[in-house]
Amino acid sequence: MNPLSWAMRAHIFDKLGRNEQARAIFEELTSSNGDNPSYWVALGHGHRSAGDVDAAIAAYRRAVEIDYAFGDGWWSLASIKSRVLTDRDIAAMERGIKVAIDVRNSAPLHFALARALHDRGDYRQAFDHYERREPPAGAGDRI
Repeated sequence: MNPLSWAMRAHIFDKLGRNEQARAIFEELTSSNGDNPSYWVALGHGHRSAGDVDAAIAAYRRAVEIDYAFGDGWWSLASIKSRVLTDRDIAAMERGIKVAIDVRNSAPLHFALARALHDRGDYRQAFDHYERREPPAGAGDRI
């Protein structure tokens, strides 16, 4: 099984409204390629669209356990309508921002960190992160 081909197929199923088929493929992909955070986020999206928010949160958390600088995983957690981000998550996101080497990770990391800080009432620091989206200068040098 070529994982990229199957992932593309699952995304197409999802776009066609065949969510159960898409979710089944992503369950298989996370089972056979469990170190790919993108598959976990996609599985989380499938769970969330099916109404299983707890399973979605678990999948998103697995993605950020694999790669703490994976912005899409943090963004997905931050977009849950309840407060799911912890102090430990904030620390991990702050570490992730320091090593995020492109805007595809730094922008969602800043958003997620802003959301977590906002939920804690730290509005000034939250809005500082809402305004930022670029990786820090030299971030790629620290990898």
